[in-house]
Amino acid sequence: MPLMNTGLNRRTRGRLSVLLFLGVLMAAGCRPAPTISVTTEKTAAHANEETMEPDMPEPTSNGNRILGAYIPGPVADGMQRWWVFKMRGGPETIGKRQADFDRFLASIRLPVANGEDPGFQLPDHWKTSSATDGISKLNIRTGHRLTPTYMTMSDVGGTLLENINRWEGQVGLPPTAEADLPKLWREMKTADGVTIYRLDLKGPGGKQNQMMKPPFAKS
Repeated sequence: MPLMNTGLNRRTRGRLSVLLFLGVLMAAGCRPAPTISVTTEKTAAHANEETMEPDMPEPTSNGNRILGAYIPGPVADGMQRWWVFKMRGGPETIGKRQADFDRFLASIRLPVANGEDPGFQLPDHWKTSSATDGISKLNIRTGHRLTPTYMTMSDVGGTLLENINRWEGQVGLPPTAEADLPKLWREMKTADGVTIYRLDLKGPGGKQNQMMKPPFAKS
């Protein structure tokens, strides 16, 4: 009899151990799973864009405005080339982008070798995209994604007079004489100290597309 009791106790203890083990597993299964905090860190670009207001449509009576810049590039075949940055739209829409545009220009670093593109720091909510016009090297989207205004980056030849007169025609302004060109621009410097000719042209609106003769790109 003592031996039988000892066997039963041993089996009982074994069953109790199994039951206790199963109970622990069940209890663990009933508890809420540990929370793993997965934080998708929003970039400043996304955060800013979510709080941005889309641009309101402007009446055509407001006219047209070009905010742009010319930066001396390499000399090719005896001809001065220019890095050109340009955005065009309604005066109020373009006006909202002036501060970011100036910060962008001041961040530009020109390429050391021919064939390379300038480097720059984009404002938080600006985004680059491929150019689709066959002329520009790059498009930069500014503003809200639902009402974007694009800035183009291109590499063009010609003189400042010819290029700026073309822009004046695009916004409906008469051409400026070469001697008066400095009245149109404000000089700035790139991050590496190269002179920038910054322009802000406003007019009643001109031809959407002007015919160009080589080697001047339509920019």
